[in-house]
Order: sequence, then structure tokens, then C-alpha cells
Amino acid sequence: MIDGVLVPEEIHIEATDPSWPFDVSMIVKLYRGRMKVRSISYAVHEGKEIESADLRIPVLRILRTGVASALGGLSSLAGQNLDKVREQGPTEESLRIVAAAYRLAYVAGHSPTQAVAELLDIPHPTAARWVQKAREAKILGPAEERRAGEQKKQSKGSRQR
Repeated sequence: MIDGVLVPEEIHIEATDPSWPFDVSMIVKLYRGRMKVRSISYAVHEGKEIESADLRIPVLRILRTGVASALGGLSSLAGQNLDKVREQGPTEESLRIVAAAYRLAYVAGHSPTQAVAELLDIPHPTAARWVQKAREAKILGPAEERRAGEQKKQSKGSRQR
């Protein structure tokens, strides 16, 4: 569960395109907080053949679109008054919305800070400052070194490798 949104361990994605002689099926699984492709299969249309050039499909776009669709995108935040959030600035309430948008975008494989900027219709540097403020307020965990996301909380008795 991420900020009230149930995130399944596995998602099955189906994709089609009129220019493809096949349909694509993907299985993606949650791995270290992000959805990752675990298998891809092709179902060739009746009377069609697959050539090697046909296999150049936009895997990342299919993954992101499919995961966002399965999770409801950022629509779980759509009930929020985003104009109010933007106007009041980085209050605790606003930072909770920033954290939720950040986490959902991260799971779906999108740039989390860019997703915050687009959701709130604010410049990217402003979104980055708000993400940092959410971290300082401990609403978002510390960033992984030089990467988007959050460090995992260590349980008692465990040690970092």
C-alpha cells in the first residue's frame, strides 16, 4: 500500500498497436519499490509473420502506461484541490500530497519529481524543493544515493550491506 493506493506484487499488461503484427503481453513485478518487466510474450495475428524489426517495441512506454493504468495513475490524488495546494505552498498537507505523487510515480517508473511538477503545475525546481521539504519533514524518506526513491527503513537487528 502506498499512500492509500494498493500496489500489487504483479501486474499483467496487454498492449496492441495497429502497426504491429502481434499483441504484446507483459508480466511486471514489484522489485525494490519499482515495477520491473519479468516477461514479454507475443501473440501473432492470424496470417501475419514477425520479422526482427517488428520486435523493436517501446517496452518502457508500455510498462509505464500499463502500470499507471493499473494503479489508477495519480487519479487517487485527483480529489484534492490542487489549486489550493499550489497556492498555500509547502504546508504539511501539501507535502503529504507531494509524497504520495512522488511514490506513485516512482513505482510506475516515471521521474517522481517531474510527476510532482506536472501534477501541481509548478516548475521542476519548485517541485524539487517541495520534495526536499517533504524529506526534511520526514514525510518522504531519505533519497537513495544519487537516485530517485527512498531508502528502506532498517528493521531492528538488521544491518546495511
